[in-house]
Amino acid sequence: MKIKKSQLKQLIKEEILEVINEMSIDEMAFSIDDLETARADVEATDTGAQAMATGEKLHRLLRNFQAHVNNAGGSAAVDASEASILARNQFQPYHKDLAIIYKVLEKLSNRMFDKSESGHRWDEINWALKPASVVRRVFDTQSNRTNPLHARAQAEEQLKRAFEYLDSIIELARETAEQPAVGFDEPYLSAENANQLEQLAARAKSELTWHGHSRG
Repeated sequence: MKIKKSQLKQLIKEEILEVINEMSIDEMAFSIDDLETARADVEATDTGAQAMATGEKLHRLLRNFQAHVNNAGGSAAVDASEASILARNQFQPYHKDLAIIYKVLEKLSNRMFDKSESGHRWDEINWALKPASVVRRVFDTQSNRTNPLHARAQAEEQLKRAFEYLDSIIELARETAEQPAVGFDEPYLSAENANQLEQLAARAKSELTWHGHSRG
């Protein structure tokens, strides 16, 4: 007769319990219940520590992503009307898929890193972006001092760095898709979320006008 794994475990447990019952109190260091309680406590602690480590890493990646988008073009990177304010020879960072990514990550951040939701006090990530008028004024100043191409290249580099941080966010999401977030029963990002972000990012990167390359 074939014995199922669960049945075998139960038989082993019963045998151990029988041996323990035959031991004197002095001989017993701990019971099976003590062992199982200790194991559950350790697993809970490990799970909590892993969730915290993931949360801290994601928090750092989101903060850096936001900062580089802000430095690349501020609100002009995620708002079409703001993008129209930029100079014609200025790097045009706007793409609708980048705007979608920014909005969903902002929403994720505001929910998952809110103390009332997560039960943990996280440092706030400021998702406000510089107005396009300020971005243009800085560009004009840099262009007058150096070279418009240099000023443009700096903005391009900032957006490329933002996409690098986004790639790291996607990678982390895939690695921790089965891991509950701090204070939640769900992960920070699911595997499907990672796939969606990757598709949006790929389209945005391929269609943006980088130095020496046209859109599409």
